[in-house]
Amino acid sequence: MLSRNAYKLIQDLKRQGGIDLLLLCMRGGRITATLQSNYRLFYEFLCEKKVPIVVVITHLEQEASQDSTMDDWWKRNEKVFHSHKIHVAGHACITAADRRGSYPRLYEESRDTIHNVIKEFTTDGQKSAWIGGNNPFVSLMRKLKELLVGGLCEGRTLSLVSPSVAVYLEKLQKG
Repeated sequence: MLSRNAYKLIQDLKRQGGIDLLLLCMRGGRITATLQSNYRLFYEFLCEKKVPIVVVITHLEQEASQDSTMDDWWKRNEKVFHSHKIHVAGHACITAADRRGSYPRLYEESRDTIHNVIKEFTTDGQKSAWIGGNNPFVSLMRKLKELLVGGLCEGRTLSLVSPSVAVYLEKLQKG
């Protein structure tokens, strides 16, 4: 199910002009297994490392004070990403707290930060959006789609992976 949904997502995005940027969003704190799996699935596997990826770290309003900024979180934690083999083109340290709430200045600053990251890394006429590749996964998904849509296996379960891989994919899907 995960593979079919991921394939459908990539195909839908391809029809709409491709993928310019991946935003890997996480709450400030530690790097989780789910974050690592999502990075590997979307950046390395589905997009073949051909789409820039930016990590967006949220819930950093407590980081900001007179002596520090939300971006100080990145300065302290960047090496942790490298140690987990997560390599990103950029980062954005933000708060997603309501602008009418306790942190209106930080909210506006965060909005500008996200806007600038998107502007910096998206297609600007000189780069072209990634519209998919012909890696083995994409080829497999095309064949599966033909098989399933053609009605040959409609209503039946088709397993092309070992039980251990199936368990791994199921864990990815559940997050």
